[in-house]
Amino acid sequence: MLENYNIYYSSGEKEEVTRQTLTLAFSTAVKEKIRNVLIPSTTGFSANIALLEVPDEITLIVVTHSHGYINNGESEFPKTLRDNLIASRHKLLTATHAFKGLEGYLQKKYGGISLSQAFADGLRVVSPGLKVLIEISVMACDGGILSVNDWIVSCGGPHRGLDTAAIIRPTTSHHMQHFRFARLICFPDTYIGGENNA
Repeated sequence: MLENYNIYYSSGEKEEVTRQTLTLAFSTAVKEKIRNVLIPSTTGFSANIALLEVPDEITLIVVTHSHGYINNGESEFPKTLRDNLIASRHKLLTATHAFKGLEGYLQKKYGGISLSQAFADGLRVVSPGLKVLIEISVMACDGGILSVNDWIVSCGGPHRGLDTAAIIRPTTSHHMQHFRFARLICFPDTYIGGENNA
């Protein structure tokens, strides 16, 4: 039997789209009785917005870039926000990108093909946010913050902000065959219709 679920298409300013994405992610999680909502946050932009809107029954899990992602030994994520998240009922994970890590460094330094980067680029073709929401879920499972048995709502976006959300059942990086994608909640609208189709 086919069921009808709405997919929302996001467009507009980053802050407004991030708020709309979070609203849809949180409301879907509450409706579907999903406890965990996972988001990426590099500089704290998305985390700050999410912390203001997260419902009491939801645990927010924030995934940041690893220390040294840009500058060796430094974190892009603000220390005060990091401390506040650690002290709260929510969770914080700082980890190496599941689809990059050491292999990405070696490819950059010596050239050649990175299979994990090819996988990431395949997801990125559909949407950078889709790649991110899958990758951070794998990182959270690898870090022991998420169970591989639970459905979650995961969000992603390009660079700063969020524009994509989905219901998924994540897995660890060593068992990607067990990853399950259930439902797209929202997705960036990049379609330019009308006269631009010629």
